[in-house]
Amino acid sequence: MRQRGTRGWPILFCLMWWVIIAGIVGLIDPELIKDIPVPGSYGLFFGLLAIAVWFTGALIWKNYRRAVLTTGVILGFLILRLIKLGYWLNGLLILGIAIAIDSVFTKRKERDK
Repeated sequence: MRQRGTRGWPILFCLMWWVIIAGIVGLIDPELIKDIPVPGSYGLFFGLLAIAVWFTGALIWKNYRRAVLTTGVILGFLILRLIKLGYWLNGLLILGIAIAIDSVFTKRKERDK
């Protein structure tokens, strides 16, 4: 029989990625990872952060589409902050777009039933 409510492995993976992110933030100089893979992009950090946020979103929402939208909102705003365009209004606009996309797909799914 399948056990209900067991989330041991996903929680372990989620914590593992957050420990890696914490290690990067706490132990590695930002100048060392700034140019990986594209100069000035912080690609390594944002890639690992995307994985950690996606796992966390998937655990919280129990829905992969919402986890992708959550990851897109958070990373989109952080990238805007990196290029000095991350104001609160831009954050609200990105969040609004994500909510609109989610509501469209949710209504489409309900309509198809």
